[in-house]
Amino acid sequence: MKYIRRHLSFELLNHLYIERHFSSREIANQLDIPVCTIQYNLRRLGVKLRSLSEACKLKVEKSRNDPNFCPHRYLSGAGHWNWSGGRYLHKDGYIYVYAPDHPRVLHKKYNVVREHILVWESANGRLLPMDWVIHHINGIKADNRQENLLAMPRRGHHADLLLQTLKQRMCEVEDENAALKKQITLELKRARTP
Repeated sequence: MKYIRRHLSFELLNHLYIERHFSSREIANQLDIPVCTIQYNLRRLGVKLRSLSEACKLKVEKSRNDPNFCPHRYLSGAGHWNWSGGRYLHKDGYIYVYAPDHPRVLHKKYNVVREHILVWESANGRLLPMDWVIHHINGIKADNRQENLLAMPRRGHHADLLLQTLKQRMCEVEDENAALKKQITLELKRARTP
């Protein structure tokens, strides 16, 4: 079907597009003509078409006055429909929490802080000094229980961590040694019994 391009008056388009902030599609639906005809006439009359971001902003502003407006549809953060509480497990193994006002925000764009810092600070009632780090005692980065967190100066962290790793390995070797001794003792007893 071929559409005939109708010439629309400047007053009509000015009233609908500029004063009442209708979109091209809304005007086309109201006048029962194609959207391309509306856009053609707007260009013909020298009216600058809205960018996508301008159109979205206008849609949100218009929607706020609508009684059927759902405020969660266009919001970010806690008002967004996909909000998960601002807490997520990152691929680096740490849990990140949305905390825009915290002094240790890692990414200004996302406003997140590692959860273990917040847990330690709430347990101790003070901010973690900037040259300190939180160490997970059991080595599991997502285990943020208070009893698993140890605050220490950044420069002592690696030496303590190495010492702790060696101690842990020694305990594992001692346990393996004890298990082997039990196994040998049992095998010797079986060999002695006829």
